[in-house]
Amino acid sequence: MARYENVYQVRLSHLAEARDEWKTAADVLRTKASDARLGMRAKAEAARWSGENENIARPFVMATADRFEDGYQQARSVHNILDDLHTALYGAQKKLKRLEVEASEKRMYVERSGRVIARDLPPGSEVWAEDHRQDWGATQEEVDAMAASISAVLVAVDEADAQAAEALLRLAGEDEDYYTGISFAGLGQVGDQLSAEAADEALAMYRNGDLETDEGLRHFDSLLAEYGDDETFAERFATGLGAEGTLTLWADLLDPHMHGDISEEREKRLNALHKNLGVTLGLATQSESGAMVRWQEEMIGLGAQRIGSGGSASPYGFQTMSSLMTTGTYHPDFLQGYGNALISFEQDMQPPGSGWRPTSTTYQALLGEAFHWDPMSGYMQALSRTPDAATDIFIDEDTAQYLLKDRPYDNLPPTGGEEGGWAARHAIGDALHAASTGIDPNDPDAAFIDHTPRHRRTLIQSLELFAEMGDDLPYEYREPMARILANHGTATHETMSDVSGNPPFDARHLQEVAKQLFRDQDAHAILNVGLNQAMVASFHDESIRPEDSLDAAGQTIGYLEKIRYQAIELDKEDPTWEKHWRYHGPGALLNALPVIGDVAQRGADIASSAWLDDELARIKDDTEERNREIYTERKGQISTIGDAWYEVHKDWAQGETGYSEKGAQYRLQQAVQGGKSEAAGREGETG
Repeated sequence: MARYENVYQVRLSHLAEARDEWKTAADVLRTKASDARLGMRAKAEAARWSGENENIARPFVMATADRFEDGYQQARSVHNILDDLHTALYGAQKKLKRLEVEASEKRMYVERSGRVIARDLPPGSEVWAEDHRQDWGATQEEVDAMAASISAVLVAVDEADAQAAEALLRLAGEDEDYYTGISFAGLGQVGDQLSAEAADEALAMYRNGDLETDEGLRHFDSLLAEYGDDETFAERFATGLGAEGTLTLWADLLDPHMHGDISEEREKRLNALHKNLGVTLGLATQSESGAMVRWQEEMIGLGAQRIGSGGSASPYGFQTMSSLMTTGTYHPDFLQGYGNALISFEQDMQPPGSGWRPTSTTYQALLGEAFHWDPMSGYMQALSRTPDAATDIFIDEDTAQYLLKDRPYDNLPPTGGEEGGWAARHAIGDALHAASTGIDPNDPDAAFIDHTPRHRRTLIQSLELFAEMGDDLPYEYREPMARILANHGTATHETMSDVSGNPPFDARHLQEVAKQLFRDQDAHAILNVGLNQAMVASFHDESIRPEDSLDAAGQTIGYLEKIRYQAIELDKEDPTWEKHWRYHGPGALLNALPVIGDVAQRGADIASSAWLDDELARIKDDTEERNREIYTERKGQISTIGDAWYEVHKDWAQGETGYSEKGAQYRLQQAVQGGKSEAAGREGETG
């Protein structure tokens, strides 16, 4: 990467002089080219040539006249490249200087190497009172953000420098006696031209059979790895292959009849190509050009056809394309059209999905788990990375019912997921998460986004479907659903603590689903951690009366505890629930929860840690003691929740009877018992 100091201090005057000299040269050559075109060339074309003059002199005169035009185009291209490079470097210098000032204003210092550090003392100060430390110490987040901004500038300089170097080398050519005939309008065209040439090279390799060798496959994959995230390359490559060619390429590479025994090196390259090809095709679908629209339409139409050299033993187009869709980000319109066609074709099978089974045991995919015979797996993975498209699919009631409840699995290929169970169900769970929250569940850096009516409607539909399934709810859906309810923590908390009879979610649906979730350790923990945050956040909500937020928290804690007992009762003959509990701490369980502020977040984290301590302590006890009184089992969590409430409402509580610090804890415990009774009542039990 370019060095910070070099970019910051580089003198651009020499580059500007060279740029201006090439501008002058281009202007001179433009005049010469015009004179040659209107004079020498025009006269040569108009003259009557005969004999040897016509065969030798005339072409020579014409070519000489054309070289003036070639010279002008080459000089103009050099000027364009140098001008764009000067602009890029000048802009980078200005950005770095602006960032340096911004860093200083935010109590940071940028070293000559570009390293950003928090400034220990204000400029010119030798002594600074400790109680003013917060006025000058930059946070680590601020330091990291500034370092990232500087790095982005240096990366852009690297890219501009590399493009300029490549363009100038091409303009110079290998034969110094002749002009190359190449021209560039600027740096932007350099990247596009390189990408187009790389796409053409990859296409030629496929057509020439170069992918049959390990070395050819390695180079082919290297082209996709380097250029696959470039829009020009992606579209040119995809349209050059065509939809059928894309499927045939991948199906043939996976067909052992065409390759025989596979080496470890080739298997490694195929796995790498699997990822890079998916990324490239996903980017290509983002183009709205007529050629890519046709590619998408043809791809969807080929889904129901067998692809490959194995005839009836070859996979369907849906299976081949879906195996590539495990990576990459695809356009929402393509995902919806593809999904509708896939589901319709699958439902027409008798029974639905049975046609996905391999028709011949001799045809085996070389990539093992990377190729799922059930195309719903790859498709749903792609859908989970595009939340808007996922919502479009799952908000349709008939589609949601089929995917979540009615889809039969007995006749599907037995493709397992990494955690056991059906790979397709794991993928459907992730897609449902994206549809209900607007967040890619596999993105560790995902941030909470405000829910839309479509997100809530999708969740409400899935709650009803899952509640209807009762104890038959597949365990693959437990953890995704727990994450969804935690993401909708405020509405979930309001439903669990509701006494008005008009909660955000159907109370019976939520209770039945929560009971099923609590049969799974991770789902149980995820929902508890998410609701701890929702409860503490409610204490800071000025629209909620203090006494109501305290009562609601107790109701929810009791509700959760009663549901846990109900879940244990379902699996009381299975001891693994208690024995296999494993945690690295609640902080690793969730991402993309609502932002509630630093103070509230600290309270929520403390409550979750206390809840985890309570739970781990309980697990160590004999299972005969699982039904001890709730206040002894939840004393840590209840205490910290009460403390968090009192910390926020201390001033209000001091003026109210029965809300002293001890009184608030007592009232909270009463509300806990009320929540337990409410949950029991819905099951026809006593509290």
